Amino acid sequence: MTHHLVARNPAEFEIASSIASHFEVGSVGRRFSMAGPMGDLDDASTDGHALLPSGIERSDDLVLGPSLVTFDSPMHLALVGFWASLVPDGRICMQETTIGGGLSIERMVAELGEPEAVRDGDGRRCAIFRGRPWEPSGTVVDWWEARRSETLRAQREVGNRDLDVKSLDARWPAHFLPAGGEADRDVSAFSAREIGSAWSYQLWAASAKVSVLRWILRELAVKDGLEHVDVGPGPGLVGAGLLLDRTTGVSRSTGLELRAIGPWTGCELAGPGLHGLGERWRFRLGSASSWRGGGEIGLVTALGSLLYVPRSEGIDLLDRMWDLLASGGLLVVHENIRHPRYVVDHDVMFVRAELDAMLERFGEVQRFAATACRRLTAEEAGDKTVFRVVVKQG
Repeated sequence: MTHHLVARNPAEFEIASSIASHFEVGSVGRRFSMAGPMGDLDDASTDGHALLPSGIERSDDLVLGPSLVTFDSPMHLALVGFWASLVPDGRICMQETTIGGGLSIERMVAELGEPEAVRDGDGRRCAIFRGRPWEPSGTVVDWWEARRSETLRAQREVGNRDLDVKSLDARWPAHFLPAGGEADRDVSAFSAREIGSAWSYQLWAASAKVSVLRWILRELAVKDGLEHVDVGPGPGLVGAGLLLDRTTGVSRSTGLELRAIGPWTGCELAGPGLHGLGERWRFRLGSASSWRGGGEIGLVTALGSLLYVPRSEGIDLLDRMWDLLASGGLLVVHENIRHPRYVVDHDVMFVRAELDAMLERFGEVQRFAATACRRLTAEEAGDKTVFRVVVKQG
């Protein structure tokens, strides 16, 4: 018997090994992280990607690092089910999460059945479950489970012509709103590692954002039937995740995206599932700064996207979004605060005071943790990455 380690990043492999040590698992096999390249690897000593692991046998064991399955939410439970389905004749081992809204062993039981064993380790309970065949979850993880290979193959073969207006409308009618000609329809080549990094953010990181957003919407008692607008959504998986989770109250999601490759990739991943969302999941290609809206909105999200908008245009964009918000609607901004640990985009990131000043013009800024379902004071938030939320008063 062999056990494989699946973790968020290479630094977490040591924690995953510690979790494995509490149970009788076999010899060490391969390691997979969200930082690995996405594709088949000839060298078994090279770390693979956690969302597309290769070289795993049905009877092997998987040990999950604690950062992969954080929240008690449909998408995180679906990810647990996805990894469990890779070893239907083996076992899956993980540690519960003790944060607010975290995934406890009791909730894992709802997905995987009764555990073979439960142990205490490093101040948290760890459990080992039998693997199981895949079962649809009603989340975007279903799309990944069904179409990951087709999506990656299409992503490697896509050309600029596939991203023009006629091609998109012919392929996915009613999902692309009329827009100007300013959209970026260029296709860039990606290496296996770059594709892996993109999907780590697009699928795994989207699941965390959806988990916290659904909690924020309940915490602030936002009404149902929400029109959602997402600024810079990439493939739009946050919007799709909110739509598929009926507890969020989101009825339609519109993504404002400059680069056509993101929405194209999201639609490609959705495949047949796209038609189940109908016109409720749609995109408007082009600069978000040129968008003028079309009705009252209940939820506006900007998740790691405002830093790419010129500052003066970003202020005007937020003003327009605020004007379109219905009474009781939410403006939600999630941006990494500038820090030396961020190399990519460091120079265009916000400092805390700048971002707070942009939002405080609209009213009180409420802060919510990005890695737990809990409120934070301004002092607790500090320079951490958090959700900043302003409610539009009547």
